[in-house]
Amino acid sequence: MQAYDIYTLILCLIIFALLTTLAVVIIVIVAKQTLKLIKLGNEDQKIIKEEKKKKKKKLSKTFDYVVTGLLSLIFIFFFCSSMYINCVQNTYFENAPTYKVVKTDSMARRNEKNEYLFDNDLNDQIQAFDLIATYKLPKEKDLKLYDIVVYEVDGVLLVHRIVEIEEPNKNHPNERYFRCQGDSIDRPDRFPVKYSQMKGIYRGERVPFIGSFVLFLQSPAGWLCILLVAVAVISTPILDVKISKAKKERLLIIMASANGTQEVAPSTVSQEDLDQADAQVIENVNEQEQVEAFGIQRKDFRHFKQKLVDSSDVVQDRYEQVVSLISRIDGIRVIEGKKQESFKKGHSSVARLTFRGKTLCILLALNPNEYQNTKYIFTDISEFKSHTLYPMRLKLTSDRQVRWAKELINDIITKNGWTLQEERKPILEMENDVQAQEQPHKFLEHLRGVRHRRSFGQRLRRSTKEIKDRYKTVVAHIKNVQNVREIESDHFRTFRIKNKPIAKITMKGKTLNVYLALNPNDFVDTKYIFQDVSHVKKYALYPMRVKLTSDRQVRWTCELIDKIMQGYLVMEGGVV
Repeated sequence: MQAYDIYTLILCLIIFALLTTLAVVIIVIVAKQTLKLIKLGNEDQKIIKEEKKKKKKKLSKTFDYVVTGLLSLIFIFFFCSSMYINCVQNTYFENAPTYKVVKTDSMARRNEKNEYLFDNDLNDQIQAFDLIATYKLPKEKDLKLYDIVVYEVDGVLLVHRIVEIEEPNKNHPNERYFRCQGDSIDRPDRFPVKYSQMKGIYRGERVPFIGSFVLFLQSPAGWLCILLVAVAVISTPILDVKISKAKKERLLIIMASANGTQEVAPSTVSQEDLDQADAQVIENVNEQEQVEAFGIQRKDFRHFKQKLVDSSDVVQDRYEQVVSLISRIDGIRVIEGKKQESFKKGHSSVARLTFRGKTLCILLALNPNEYQNTKYIFTDISEFKSHTLYPMRLKLTSDRQVRWAKELINDIITKNGWTLQEERKPILEMENDVQAQEQPHKFLEHLRGVRHRRSFGQRLRRSTKEIKDRYKTVVAHIKNVQNVREIESDHFRTFRIKNKPIAKITMKGKTLNVYLALNPNDFVDTKYIFQDVSHVKKYALYPMRVKLTSDRQVRWTCELIDKIMQGYLVMEGGVV
């Protein structure tokens, strides 16, 4: 092998290793996710449908196996053929042909200057990348004018036509010379060809354009392709067995659930059993959707904010105490996630708040080893990769734990040399403060700061159970329609359907307000009690304001939301 071939082979091996690793990682991730979905029951309906169609699929499955087998055989045949062609390309047999790939277009067409082609009606041209059959070279005396021969010049095989034969003369007394020329070229080859240079003769047998595929299979890239196909062929049945086993185990659980405690073997499942199990799965899914629609979500599906809203006032108060201290750090920023709320200053981690079950926990960016054998009660979670930045966990289960958490947060602030903003005084203290009375503008600034600092979620958490129930009822009514999406911001919860506005919910003081995408003029002199806010620019899309101060207002709001939905149904021709 030449240096270039060795370099190409090494490069292809590296690429093959990377592609194989990537393919294995993707296959493993997909397989794990599929198995997880099966075990959690998300694929129950699909499993039952597959079991119902199992008998119908037997013929289809057999057909798939036959087609796959045939394609594999064809692929293997071409690969073996290409290897065979590469190995015997310089070997010629008595009666059997030797196949070669034409790599140039020197014989692709008839050049108008080559009159001999038209005079003798020679139409046996060869296109580039044709696979041609060549035979053992006849005796020198049997070669005649216009034969197409394969010969070698400087290690390169050429397929050209004999256009002139020079008999032995004084310049070459012992052998004949042959002038060869490609049909597409307007002049003969530069040097004459001796009989000893010739390898074989072409007799008109060729397979068009398949030579490019043969050359690819002969290359290192083709070998890598074969190896990747082999990896896929080997790994797919293994994964299919595992997934099928998981589906059968899940089917047993579904059947046991549908038939009480009785277990049923998959091989003895009847159509009636499958229908019963299917109905049970649908009932469970509908029940889950109803539960989630009214805000009573399962633990596994509740976000951090939802858990905080549903928690007790004591837990919410502990959360507010810790967050109020962290929020005073100059330049602090909050990163809200589905399962936690993280606090960072620049690129430095400070703390993370999350729930473990019903327990509020704080994870701190401190080294647990520095606080061993101290008064603090905590858990070292540095061994977990996901908690590398926050290796110390405290459970905020008492006022003492909250106090310790504040002390540890102050340690973080001191170690990093950060500064704290001035703590805001409570409103009652400000009202009795002489300085505040002398400088009322500061008092007003303080009031604005208090109001704007609290987000909608914080106000809702601090509200009464009655207000929370009204909020959940309205949100559940909106989400009864499919494709509704909720947009969360600091002060609003906005609901849209296909970019069409529905409603916007916010808290004004301690009152829950709903802004509806309805024209207030259409509801003048009706039973509904509302305010027209169309003159306010930010409420242009939601010009009707309703205060949810009673159950009657909640009921009327749900009726108005239905009118919005009915309007969209008419616009979309019955489909939202």
